[in-house]
Amino acid sequence: MRHPKKHIEPPCKTKIRLAAIRLFADRGIDNVAVKDIMRTARTTQPMLYYYFGCKDKLCERIYGDLMSEAVNGAGGIMASKASLEAKLADLFTFHSTFFASHPGATRFILQGFLSPHYGRIFKDVRERMMAVHALNLERMVKYHIRTGEVSDDNSRELFSLIDGLTLHFMINHSNTPEERAKRSTPSRLAAFIRKGLGTAGTLLLDIWLIAKA
Repeated sequence: MRHPKKHIEPPCKTKIRLAAIRLFADRGIDNVAVKDIMRTARTTQPMLYYYFGCKDKLCERIYGDLMSEAVNGAGGIMASKASLEAKLADLFTFHSTFFASHPGATRFILQGFLSPHYGRIFKDVRERMMAVHALNLERMVKYHIRTGEVSDDNSRELFSLIDGLTLHFMINHSNTPEERAKRSTPSRLAAFIRKGLGTAGTLLLDIWLIAKA
């Protein structure tokens, strides 16, 4: 049986995409011109137009790649059969590592929510990936309701906390051991959430305090 050939991106297209990611991370999308990308990629402007059409389409491709990697990576953890506490620790570790290893990803992803211009351009990708994320999260919570680790009464709090802590790791990541040592570990946060599910009334305050510790 013959397997279909795996698509391989042309080297010039890869160079343009990686150059754009690096420049966007350093300067922000609005402060990078097409000529800057071409200079860094060591190619010509017609090549960007040939492969991507325009700068906005290039940005949309990068945004889609980031969102897909983040949502699908988290979704794989959510779909596992691990205990809730272990799963949450893995999930928070993933987000912390992902944003620390993708310079500029936080700024880029937030552009899709906060920027009037890029919010419109990224709208279809954003809504599609957020729908996938919401479904993954809903399935995870339902699984742990069945295992008895979560009750129907506080399932909404768990939804909100996971999304809130994802944003926390987006904004408060660091590559330096010194900065990471000052923050709560994913396993400690997971343990607090697991413990707090029995007393949902104080859970948000507990999580806020330990995240700041």
